[in-house]
Amino acid sequence: MNEGSSRRGAQKRATAADVARRAGVSRQTVTRAINDMDGINAVTKERVLQAAKELKYRPSRFGRGLVLGHRPTLGFVIDDFANPFYSALAASVIATAAPIVAVVPAEAEPSAADAASVF
Repeated sequence: MNEGSSRRGAQKRATAADVARRAGVSRQTVTRAINDMDGINAVTKERVLQAAKELKYRPSRFGRGLVLGHRPTLGFVIDDFANPFYSALAASVIATAAPIVAVVPAEAEPSAADAASVF
């Protein structure tokens, strides 16, 4: 396997560290430039944005949420946990999502007030 490629032969996605190396700056400077934050010289910002464009860099949604203070949210409603299909499906979703979202189980039987507040 070639360095920088995946099993499918596609190129590795550029990271903020890759952009920082190309632009000759720190990762924090890349974050400031990409997120249009204060504390970065206009010339440096342009150099970072140019490097990002050349590398086809796209910030990860998760990382962007951390910078902006947002948490990813995933809603999953199952009517019948007694059905083995749905319980296995829920377990898989939770196992896959747990590293990136907060998993907060709901009550088995929400009150009428709770159910009404969803809508």
